[in-house]
Amino acid sequence: MRHPFLTGGTAIALVSALLTIGALHASAQSTPKPEAGSIAAKLAGQWRINKEQSADPEAGTPGQPAAPPAGGGGGGIGGGYPGGGYGGGGMGGRGGGYGGGGGFGRGPMPESQLRERAILREASQPPDLVNIVVAKDVVTFTSGDGVVRKYTANGKKEKVDLTTAEVETVTAWTEDALTQEMKSGSVKLNRTLQPTSTNQLVVTVTLTQSTRMQPLTKKYVYDRTAGGS
Repeated sequence: MRHPFLTGGTAIALVSALLTIGALHASAQSTPKPEAGSIAAKLAGQWRINKEQSADPEAGTPGQPAAPPAGGGGGGIGGGYPGGGYGGGGMGGRGGGYGGGGGFGRGPMPESQLRERAILREASQPPDLVNIVVAKDVVTFTSGDGVVRKYTANGKKEKVDLTTAEVETVTAWTEDALTQEMKSGSVKLNRTLQPTSTNQLVVTVTLTQSTRMQPLTKKYVYDRTAGGS
């Protein structure tokens, strides 16, 4: 007499195991949403910059792009790379290239200088449009031109790719905002992203350089778009 391939108890155990594996797979595929009413939930969504309400000391008149640096570049915010003002790099924006080599007999730009210039671009070129997704401690910024950057908001140091260089970054939650610190050599950037009760996002950037007497502070205001809940 032939014996069945699976006894009743074995079949039940196998089905149970398969159901458990399926549930774990589904859980892994789903993106957990932040708790309603939390700062993470208020931060998540799509945002478009409000140039009229933003304040960039180096951009001159609000809503206008920064003037090119005198003498054609080198050092300082806006120097050494194209642009400044709105529409380029920070929080996931792409921004212009740096042109690391060039000149007569000049080699590639040192990594330390690339890191400092990447931080300077973060301070000067916020994206016009940014989509923010929060999944547990991971905050993902996607700019309008498709550049993606991910930060782990756990208060610990991590290296984040800023397109032209990897920069040491610390991201953390406070009671009412997401805070970030980027530092390399003589350049340090502190950035705070704070959702408001008026459905806006205020991004405050403070840049400290050893070549400056005082830190430079900029404020970029974003409006939630119709597509951002």
